[in-house]
Amino acid sequence: PTRADSTITINTTMAALLAVLVAAVAAGCLSRVGAAAVMLQTQAASVEFDGATGHLLAAGPLGRNFLLNSTDPASPSLVLLTLTRPAGLNAMVVSSSDFGSIVMERFTLIQGVSFLFRGHPRVPGLVLNATAWCNVTDQGIYFDLAIGNNSTWSVQQAQYPGVVMRADLGHGINDHDILIFPAAGGALLPQPGNNPMGTLVRKYHYPGSANLQFWGRYDQESGIYLGTHDASACPKNFTLESHRNHRVAVHTAHVFPETLGVALKLGYQVVLWGFRNGTWRTPATFYKQFASRQAWCQTKLRDRKDIPAFLLNGTMTLVFGINNDTGYNNFFGPNLTNAPAIINEYKTRAKVNHVVLIPYGWENRGVWAGIFYFPARPSNEAWQQASAALRQTGNRVAFLVSGYWWVVKRRQTSNGPAFDDSDKLAARTDQLIRTPNGSVFFDDCYNDITSGQVWRGLSAELCHGSKNASATVVDIFAQASELGASLISFDQEIGGGQQNPCYSLQHGHPPGRGRYTWQGFRDTLIAIRQRVGPNRELGLLMEQVAEHPIPHVATFWSRQFAVIEYPVPGASSAAIFSFLYHEYIPQIAAALVQGQGLPGSRPSYLLRVRALCQAFAAGLLPGPFASDILPHATPGSWQYNVTRAFFSYTPATTHFQQFLVFGVAVPPPAVVAPVVHTTFARFNKNNTLPISFPAVVPGAFYDADTSSLGIILPNNSDNNQVVVNVTLRGLQTAASGPTTLFNANGEVEQTHPGVPDTVTILYQNGYGLRVLQVDGVSSLEDLLPAV
Repeated sequence: PTRADSTITINTTMAALLAVLVAAVAAGCLSRVGAAAVMLQTQAASVEFDGATGHLLAAGPLGRNFLLNSTDPASPSLVLLTLTRPAGLNAMVVSSSDFGSIVMERFTLIQGVSFLFRGHPRVPGLVLNATAWCNVTDQGIYFDLAIGNNSTWSVQQAQYPGVVMRADLGHGINDHDILIFPAAGGALLPQPGNNPMGTLVRKYHYPGSANLQFWGRYDQESGIYLGTHDASACPKNFTLESHRNHRVAVHTAHVFPETLGVALKLGYQVVLWGFRNGTWRTPATFYKQFASRQAWCQTKLRDRKDIPAFLLNGTMTLVFGINNDTGYNNFFGPNLTNAPAIINEYKTRAKVNHVVLIPYGWENRGVWAGIFYFPARPSNEAWQQASAALRQTGNRVAFLVSGYWWVVKRRQTSNGPAFDDSDKLAARTDQLIRTPNGSVFFDDCYNDITSGQVWRGLSAELCHGSKNASATVVDIFAQASELGASLISFDQEIGGGQQNPCYSLQHGHPPGRGRYTWQGFRDTLIAIRQRVGPNRELGLLMEQVAEHPIPHVATFWSRQFAVIEYPVPGASSAAIFSFLYHEYIPQIAAALVQGQGLPGSRPSYLLRVRALCQAFAAGLLPGPFASDILPHATPGSWQYNVTRAFFSYTPATTHFQQFLVFGVAVPPPAVVAPVVHTTFARFNKNNTLPISFPAVVPGAFYDADTSSLGIILPNNSDNNQVVVNVTLRGLQTAASGPTTLFNANGEVEQTHPGVPDTVTILYQNGYGLRVLQVDGVSSLEDLLPAV
């Protein structure tokens, strides 16, 4: 049996199917043993199975067990299936522990084990073969799963392997205990066993809101990694679950098309690995060993020819709101005639080479209202003329298209006037996502005005697997390009994997989720570039980050700068995606508003400045709201402080492209800096909590062309004098020097002939950014964690 979106009909007898499953997994290398517990162990990790049930009794880095006690009712079975009949309806959950016959076999040629489950009382035609073995090359423990299904049910998903951890790993619940999960570009949740909500459950789809394929957990002693090493965009669910003082999990579920009676296997392996004395960068480096061999990492950024040159040459973006509840608000003048002068002032103050104007409200129906975008507001002609004028001074225009989303009707809001396009539905229902009962899927925030997303109105979603839907999207992007937009975004199209499953019988794809969601999106990306042609400047942009689209888009609209409360309360961004893929694709710090406390509220200016610093340390291109960055802000105001900080950092975007644009992200050295204290709001604006962080957040990037390391050091303190010490002693075996300290304008402030133990830096008059360049690096590998 193979993993495919095309169905496979089982015509064999059950005995023959079992023989095929066993032979495929064991290749004749199995010997029957008793039902005692069996342990698999490498130099990095170990797991222990209950020989009678297959239940995981223990798992963790070598010498430790992170799992919940196996007698706890919340301790999961090895495999948990969700079956549906018909597709999308009448779900039933099946546990591997429920099978009448469970046979364990131990491998004889390698350290491994197989469990064969059959004879389920309610679904007798179901057979599971779960295997695990030790990989001596990378010291990981590998898991695979095959499913024989000679039943009248379809397998919607398989949660495997069943891993639920204790709230307390043995050192008490403290800030050293950190959960890594694959949302928001890679996020960290300290004290996951003591989450602020008490009970927390969040599901992330891959590809989609889950940007990566691994999670981990570590403390001051050691840590665990669990990842799916899949190169083909098979759908998955990663479900973060935390129950205060009891248990923590990131459930890994493998999602299949919902076709009845189909035999399946994963088509990839799940890998468990352990590490000691590391941070999140250690498991990320382990994952990069897999990821860097995949199709999305075949071409480094320096060698890509599909990305507009301006994007790689000292660029920032600015978001402008140009609408109100009646339409265009004349912010740039009646025909956008003031836009070039306004944008050029920002360019001069920021000391960058290019500013990209991103307007909110160019759409005919208002902000975020597809699919009838044209004629644009204030007019197509105005945008053609404005984009041409902006280009003369090195600047550009970008349009955010709402991906495959169609706002059918909406009430009057600050995003624009009311409209109703319901009369256009009949002509386009063939393109839309269908529910399991065959009706059109709607996200109804029109009648549910308490949803908090009234801007979405009554929305339908075009299906990635519909060729007619793809043609609609291609036409929209082509028209936007004709108006002079150099960057055009798939806004709201998180990860390229389609937010909702489709059960249409007319689109030519299997029911539910499947690889078709990515494949259809990929084909649309290719078709847009072919339609626009090579003679018009075009870069495609996506909201949030994703692995598979890397070779097909020019940049991402990323939120890897979150300080706190994003994407869940208590969490922050670790910029893991940038750490993995910085040398392959540029990423824009999207609007810089998330992750600073209560969503929708203005944080302290120190929190906003901290987010700016984290964006620069992660190597993101700056992309704030223009309303936050005011060249003529009133001294002492919120905007004045944020603007002053912003303009003290941005020149580095121009002067240090070898690091901030093209460099390979590596762990930064230790920095000792004063502490900044401020507050943030949680749950409501009156519930403010203290938060503290070092005045300087470091980032580091390796430039292979010059064999140099660039340490990025933005200061988020507004104190007149801030003294910071950067420890370089650990680099003395990896680099010979010299070492040079630059300010953001590229001017030399210090020089050292070799690599000193410590460099002391003085920041004066508040904020500012420094770059510490260490030359003579022997190799990239010397800068990365050992795995």
